[in-house]
Amino acid sequence: MSKVQLRNETELIHRVIADALSSKRENFVFQAGHFPLFYRGKGKDAEAYAALDQWGAFTPYSMELACKIGKELKQFGNVRFAVIADDVFYDHIRGVPNYNHSHKRGMRKRFYKSHSGADAKLPEPLNGIMQANGFSSLDIIRHDHRQFGRRDCLFFGEKVLRADGSPAKNQCARAYREFVSNPKYFVKEKDYLISFVPDRCMGNICNGVLEDLGAGVSASHIFMQTDSTLVHMTDRTGIWNDRSVYYRRDGELRKVE
Repeated sequence: MSKVQLRNETELIHRVIADALSSKRENFVFQAGHFPLFYRGKGKDAEAYAALDQWGAFTPYSMELACKIGKELKQFGNVRFAVIADDVFYDHIRGVPNYNHSHKRGMRKRFYKSHSGADAKLPEPLNGIMQANGFSSLDIIRHDHRQFGRRDCLFFGEKVLRADGSPAKNQCARAYREFVSNPKYFVKEKDYLISFVPDRCMGNICNGVLEDLGAGVSASHIFMQTDSTLVHMTDRTGIWNDRSVYYRRDGELRKVE
């Protein structure tokens, strides 16, 4: 596995567009805006929330890049977006009460319900980024959490994906496999996947999913830095200047030049 430190986004955008069009797929599905779910507050004020700044620039910037590419691809096919909430690895956050299991479950339930339904909108700045590029919540694939009030949620919850998924080498791969294997959300024969993935998930996704699925999924994967101590939420250039970005087209990690 080789990697190269990238200096700007231009070549990456051009490569993704070229690879997507060469796939001859009818639709383009973006996974972008991935964020961790955090908890805060006490008593009646306790809540789960989208921690959009905890992964540095990754969450807003991945959505920004997806929309830029999507604007170019929409003239060739249908463009849709999937937003994933990591509600697994951040149950215990330093500086806030140590909520018990049932309390956290209740907070997650309220959070997902508040982002379900026809009038639901993404939190800012994700909503604004989509609107500025000609997209809206109508272009987002809704996740059926199989619970009342959460049958059409804007966010794919990893806990639900993992519960529904088939066996895999690790839980992260299990959630990802469920998404790309479920025709309700992604149709391998017709859809091209463009996925912006936290770099910490690279090994799990590459080794746990993509190598096994092989040519079954036509996709571009972009693995980007998510350490907020290295790249601030507003720092787009830091991802390119200070950290490496991996690009993968189907079964290979490809150097972006």
